[in-house]
This record gives sequence, structure tokens and C-alpha cells, in this order.
Amino acid sequence: MNTKQWKMREGFLLGAGLIAVGVLLQIVVGPIVWSALAWPVNIIVLAVLLAAMGVMFALRRRVPFFEWMMHNGAAVPAMVYALGLTIIMGLTMQTPMGGLPWISRMVRFWPFTLAWGWVMLISGLATLNHLLRFKLREIPFVLNHLGVFVAVVAATFGSGDGALGGLWLKAVYAGILMMMAGAICLMLFMAPKPPKEEEEGR
Repeated sequence: MNTKQWKMREGFLLGAGLIAVGVLLQIVVGPIVWSALAWPVNIIVLAVLLAAMGVMFALRRRVPFFEWMMHNGAAVPAMVYALGLTIIMGLTMQTPMGGLPWISRMVRFWPFTLAWGWVMLISGLATLNHLLRFKLREIPFVLNHLGVFVAVVAATFGSGDGALGGLWLKAVYAGILMMMAGAICLMLFMAPKPPKEEEEGR
């Protein structure tokens, strides 16, 4: 199979397939439970991901699909799907209950996670590819893709412990204030009253 056979059209078809698989997972498995990625599971999964990326990069000459993943044919459709779902998320009220099914809880929506996971994988491989043939003119490209990779990795693999609480204020929901140790809640803020006229004259 020649790499030239994989173009942007295949990228959009693959992205649509990921969305379909995500919807099927949402129906069969249910929403994503991020607490399953709490420490130390997140580090183990991340290590497996990095190892898989290393294998994919090493086999890029033998497997045209891996080579294609490092080019625009894969990257552009992946970003279109991921940003499209993110725009929907931004235009829709996100709430733990009520609202639109699935869409109002986008961070637990399988298609959203799969789309950004695909972007993460592509960005990581593209960064690795350009780092190993590094030139000064490659710096903007490397920093751009590395930034996307780090941001998605941090948001994904760092969310498990956040789902368990951590040390921060978690949520205000149904009139119940839920806080963990170390959180600070500013209950009331009032500007100081101006001095009275008789006090000013003293």
C-alpha cells in the first residue's frame, strides 16, 4: 500500500468512524468515568501510549498508515472534528444533570474524547518526527505540535485525580457546597463603607 493513497478524504472518513464508535460506546458502555484514570493508572496508561507511539514511529517506513498520520491528510480532518465538537461544547450549557443528552456533558462524551485523543496521537507523532530531523526553522512547528500534545495529555491523564476531588473546590450543585481540604471559598465580599461626614471633619 502506497502512502499517497492515504489523503485528506480518508482522514475525514476515519474521523467519522471514530465519532460513530464513540456514539456506540456512549450507548453501550455509558459516559466516560474519569476517576478510572486516577493515580497510578494514568501514569501506566501514559507510559503505554508513549511506548506505542515509539513503535508506530519506528514502523512508519513499513506501515504507510503510520507515516500518513504525521501529515496534513490526517491532521487537518482530526482538528476539524475536535474543534467542531469543542465549539458545540462552548455553545451549549454544560451541566451535571438536565440539558441536552450527551452534548451537555461533553467532557464525558466518548466522541469528544476520541476526537481529541486522535489529535493528541497525531500531534505527538508529528512532534517526534520533526524533532529527530530538527532544524532551526522547525522550531515553530515543533513547539506548536508539542504544545497541543502536552495540553491534551495533561487534560486527559490529569483529570482522574481531579474527578476524585484533589485539594480544590469541586462544585456548587443543588445548594450543597462540596469542598476538599485546602480549598478556600470567599463567601461574602463587601466594599468598605465610605466615612461619614462627621467622621471626616474630625
